[in-house]
Amino acid sequence: MKIDNIFFKFLIVISILLLIVLVHKNIREMFQDSSNEESYIKTDRELMKYCNSKNSLNCDLKKCVYSQVDLKCNAINDNLYTDSERVNEFYKESIVENGLTKDEIREIIKPTPFLPVLDLLKFNGIQKPGYIFVSEFYGSNTSVSLFFQFNAFNSEEMPIITSDNWRLYIRRDRRNDRNVYFIEFKFYDDFETYSHPAIIEPGEKFYFLGLNLSRTKLTLYLMNRDLLNSDEFVTRYSKGETYELNEELRKKIDTRTTSLFIGSDLQRENFFSGYIGKFDITKNQRTINDLKRLSNFFSNEETDYNELDKGSNISALGIDTQRDTRIPSKITLSITLDDNTVELFWLPPEEGHDSITLYVIVMVVDEKDVKYIFYDDASCQKCHKKINDLEYNKTYHFNVIAVNDNGLGNIVKDEFIPVKPVPPPPLVDQSLTGFSKNADKIACNPDGTYNIGKSCFKNEAIVATINDDVHDILIDHLKNRDSYNLKPNLQLINN
Repeated sequence: MKIDNIFFKFLIVISILLLIVLVHKNIREMFQDSSNEESYIKTDRELMKYCNSKNSLNCDLKKCVYSQVDLKCNAINDNLYTDSERVNEFYKESIVENGLTKDEIREIIKPTPFLPVLDLLKFNGIQKPGYIFVSEFYGSNTSVSLFFQFNAFNSEEMPIITSDNWRLYIRRDRRNDRNVYFIEFKFYDDFETYSHPAIIEPGEKFYFLGLNLSRTKLTLYLMNRDLLNSDEFVTRYSKGETYELNEELRKKIDTRTTSLFIGSDLQRENFFSGYIGKFDITKNQRTINDLKRLSNFFSNEETDYNELDKGSNISALGIDTQRDTRIPSKITLSITLDDNTVELFWLPPEEGHDSITLYVIVMVVDEKDVKYIFYDDASCQKCHKKINDLEYNKTYHFNVIAVNDNGLGNIVKDEFIPVKPVPPPPLVDQSLTGFSKNADKIACNPDGTYNIGKSCFKNEAIVATINDDVHDILIDHLKNRDSYNLKPNLQLINN
């Protein structure tokens, strides 16, 4: 009987222990994400399956990226992150506007001495949700700039720029019985917030906002006429607010950017109310001076452009160099070939792009005949040119040079791209007139005109092989043509 009592007590103890383990397990699971959708993704295969199960409305942008090309939710590919704007043969537009209309634009005439007109798109908040979506950005670095006005709000914050790893918003605080608004930044994976010291006001006043984010540094730049005229301009606002990201913090956060929303949060539940214009984004890190140039130089007085360009009043702007004196840097070109038609894609050069007047496409045929095509859309942000009716079985080498106020851009010796159209299989011609094609009218002159009655290039052909000589001949040829109106400052890179 005594043994039975001991055994019975033993069973009770075991049952209690099992019950404790079970309760502990249930409590632990209660505080974890129990659903498969929100569980931690361990492997690439699981991540791909998880992301592909989503659609455009519920794509989890903290773990996935929505592809504008494939029109589906994809797994994030870490190998695609870069700090270069290099465009490739799969180039597609990746910036879309949702819920914004051209009918609701606020026009501000000459907001700064160098900006004749500023167009701001209206964002209507939760009443009529609208945002700008940048998909598949994949930036190791991120630089964003925009002009904005905002309306008063009652919540604690209102989104301006939201990414998969960080967000920038307007914070509202109550100080001395009044609402105070300021710019604040936060990484999702850390509790710390980073703010700009300026107090901003809702209503008619507009601001320029610039953000630079790299792996080691965050810079917030904010400017308008009031801040420029304030007593604290030199000490607090001129250089922006910079935060160094220490090694301990970098272990916790991810500074890269996969996708962005302008004017909403990541879940598209909270929206910006006000106006946003001249939105610009790049993976290349800008300096404070670059951001000031993008702001079109707020000035505390009506300064004549020519006077400012000569250097007077430059101290009032707090800018080291009021004008970019660099010639355009090299351009990375991408080409697609379809039958005997090529399409060229390129981005503006990283240096000297502010005063670009035109682009010169250099086309070398069979390594002996150099031709120029003038592309005068100097303000293009994602430039492209289609050239039709290339001759079959001939080898073409292409490159692009930018021209700005300081001269001709850089030519890189080894970066001419060769293209050789191959004729398709012969077709049986059953027509009376046979096949015919209209040759592409390649401009002979900088104004886009071409010579009628004679070949554009017959008298201008340059005989040279693709080696060091072709660059010297090309440079000399461009510099000495008065009708090109090109300045003679051109630099040759031999790497």
